[in-house]
Amino acid sequence: MGWTTPVERAIGTLITKAIWDSDIRNNLRYLKGMDGQIIKEDDLIPNSDSLKVGESANPWSEGHFYSLMSGPRMALYPAIREQVIVWETDNVLDISGQIGMIAGGGGNISMGGTGQAVGDIDDNTNGSYSCVYNLGEQNSAFDTSFNVSRYPYARFEIVIDAMDNHLKAFIGFRRTPSGNFPDGTAEHMAGFVMSANNSWSCDTGNASAATSEGISSPSAAARHVFEIYVNGATNVEFWLDGSLVKTITGTLPTGDLEWTALFFSLGTGGVGTSYMTYGKIVAQEALS
Repeated sequence: MGWTTPVERAIGTLITKAIWDSDIRNNLRYLKGMDGQIIKEDDLIPNSDSLKVGESANPWSEGHFYSLMSGPRMALYPAIREQVIVWETDNVLDISGQIGMIAGGGGNISMGGTGQAVGDIDDNTNGSYSCVYNLGEQNSAFDTSFNVSRYPYARFEIVIDAMDNHLKAFIGFRRTPSGNFPDGTAEHMAGFVMSANNSWSCDTGNASAATSEGISSPSAAARHVFEIYVNGATNVEFWLDGSLVKTITGTLPTGDLEWTALFFSLGTGGVGTSYMTYGKIVAQEALS
């Protein structure tokens, strides 16, 4: 039983049992979720200000995941799995037991104070890297990957202290996270890429072909919000600081993916050490 739009009644109208049941009783049961799936017909305002989340013009605004859970998308994806990473410990081993963290070639991962972690790499070592990612299932546990058929979404708060020509970065989804920089023609992936010539692009790959579309470079030493939404087999949306910057419809990844952020050095930088700071990471997918 769904929502029945109440009819405006004239003064003096006899409210029959049928009218009462339809306009009052049944609709109240529906709004309580007692008679079927509730479909939101308008955007929700989370606070007293005018910010709306979930509106089609800007679905990943500062409210980000609320737009998926409580906005118009709720009607499409009523069951949501959400993973939130908030750095709240001074022991990197505590965190690494819950998510994947790897570093090599002189790279390291450390806590960065309340709500932050930091990956550093050696500018003068080719292949120095630091990487955080969704840790796969262990001990025969259920699969924890983010399957593209479930419309995965990931949000990263990232600060890169410098964007020199010898540095590379990948922020997004890929089939198998590692310290190796992804090649879109060789794996399933979708993410923001900072290449060695200090330019940024939005890349997708399906293990046989790749698409790369350039965007304006975000500024160094500033907090930026990177968001990737894999819209099934239709497209991949790329959002930067609350604005849609690219929608790619070709060479889309398929199957299981993991969220990841990788910082990578080609060496000969001469700077010493470069840093990528990680703030809150939020990942979601629909379970039905």
